[in-house]
Amino acid sequence: MTRIATLRGPALERTALLAVLLGCLVEAFTSFGWPSGLTWAAVATGMVVPLAMRRRAPLAAVLTACTAGVIGSFVVADMQDFSTPFLVLLLCAMVAGGIARTRDAVAGYAACCVLVAAVAVHAERVIVGDFLFPMGFALGTWAAARAIHQRTLLAAELHEATLRAEEERATDAAHAVADERRRIAREMHDLIGHSVSVMVVQAGGARRILDHDPARAIEAAARVEETGRAALVEMRRLLGMLGPDDPAQLAPQPSLDDLDTLVERARTAGVALATSIEGAPRPLPAGAELAAYRVVQEALTNVVKHGRSGDARLIVRWADDALELWVSDDGRDEDHAMAGPSLGGSGHGLVGMQERVRAYGGEVVAGPRAGGGFEVRARIPYEQSAVAVG
Repeated sequence: MTRIATLRGPALERTALLAVLLGCLVEAFTSFGWPSGLTWAAVATGMVVPLAMRRRAPLAAVLTACTAGVIGSFVVADMQDFSTPFLVLLLCAMVAGGIARTRDAVAGYAACCVLVAAVAVHAERVIVGDFLFPMGFALGTWAAARAIHQRTLLAAELHEATLRAEEERATDAAHAVADERRRIAREMHDLIGHSVSVMVVQAGGARRILDHDPARAIEAAARVEETGRAALVEMRRLLGMLGPDDPAQLAPQPSLDDLDTLVERARTAGVALATSIEGAPRPLPAGAELAAYRVVQEALTNVVKHGRSGDARLIVRWADDALELWVSDDGRDEDHAMAGPSLGGSGHGLVGMQERVRAYGGEVVAGPRAGGGFEVRARIPYEQSAVAVG
């Protein structure tokens, strides 16, 4: 589709000035012929060209253009017969009205009045209307430009004030949120500290009286359990205020026992997933099991999103000294994504997997397979996992 170029801002103004200058030159040579028209052409050029610097020095542009017009009134017979002086007068009045400083804007209009007087005085027949009407038109143009300039300044100030107000509101809101989070953190600290202290005292008492008063020991243990449950409920409530209102985040964290559900979701999404569990399961800290689960979850999420063939394998190997995980697929295509339910990956990919596993002394290796496809391998040592928790 062909795009049509449009003129805006400075480009449009330069085009308008060029059109006025060409009109003046045509008028000069049409009225005087060659080479007599050169004098008027020079005067017209001296009146129009200075206006090109109106953005950098508007008052200087107006004074220069009006000065050229005044000089022209001495060398050209009766400039009232030409349209150039009137056009330049209106342009000068418009530029003067847009000057920021009021004193300079008034000085620009005064220069326009001097130009009108110089042209009218050198006319063959001088009447009052030759002064009043051009000055009136110039005053109207100057006032309109002044009003537009003032409205533009007002709009800019209002816009800036609105931006400042929005920034202040955002800052105040951020401060309020930070203060509230600090308050909640203090409440949580007090809650957990008090609950844990009570639980420690009760558990210690139960241990000391267990041999000679089992009934009271059981009662103390029940109070420990009750205190712990109440603390967990309150902590979840406070954490819910800090995080998003997602009930799923309050659910128990998954473990390796939930891999079957994850595998079924992947198969429902269209992945022909073959699974294999080797070796006897070993006890792992809850955090290490969660890290292993997240590795499998992220890897299978990538298979669902990018696997070309839909064939994948999951191997969980309980080795002698570490838990080993391997997820691979036969092919990858970045432009292809299978349709199906989400597996709930965190979206942090390889970086998230590495951070989780590294916290328990393990490592994650991911990359293309030699025969095509992609694979993720993870290894979590048993001993390092226990040390990380302890």
